[in-house]
Amino acid sequence: MTDKQPYTPLPTTQAPTLDQLSRSHAGRLRHRTVVFIAVAVLLLVCFQWHKQSREFVPGVWEDEKGDGVMRGKKVGVELFVMSKCPDAVKCEEVFGNVLAKVSSITNITTTYIGQENEDAEYGATCKHGDGECLGAIHQLCIRDTYPDPYNWYNYILCVNQQNRLIPDWGQAERCAEVVGLLKSGKKWEKVQECVDGKRGRELLGRSVGRVAEMGVR
Repeated sequence: MTDKQPYTPLPTTQAPTLDQLSRSHAGRLRHRTVVFIAVAVLLLVCFQWHKQSREFVPGVWEDEKGDGVMRGKKVGVELFVMSKCPDAVKCEEVFGNVLAKVSSITNITTTYIGQENEDAEYGATCKHGDGECLGAIHQLCIRDTYPDPYNWYNYILCVNQQNRLIPDWGQAERCAEVVGLLKSGKKWEKVQECVDGKRGRELLGRSVGRVAEMGVR
């Protein structure tokens, strides 16, 4: 005869109560609600950014009369930038707000960071590629043709709204129209000649030469 072990029933899992099920369901609903709100906010932000990028309007700058002891004097400001750099976009945006207040006493210019390279397509090497070099040439040629900062700086602010498109020529023309540069057809033709010819490369060469001279990296 063998000894039989006493029977021990397997442990049973207690079924969740109605209260527990209710709390679990409520938790899932809260999670889904939070996710939905987060997605909705993200879509709204993207929509607003997209809307703003298509509706750039040049800011209103004060007149050129100057004021008080500063009349007749201008403070030189040189921004070392890259045409496709996100940091440069933010810097130029912030300084655009400054110019709206003190343009009459500011002598603003932009210098484009790069390294001289005779073998490169545009005579220089730019951190974000050849497209950035060409974007710099666009901006330099526009400043060369339209020296009033209100014109060329607002053009930069406009293309910066969709920085990833630089150096798309269609975008350049759209922003030129928004800023009012296309009113003089002959001048705009000069910009095109500058971009396509030697002048644009010469301007970029001077710019990266200035960068090397000042030791900017």
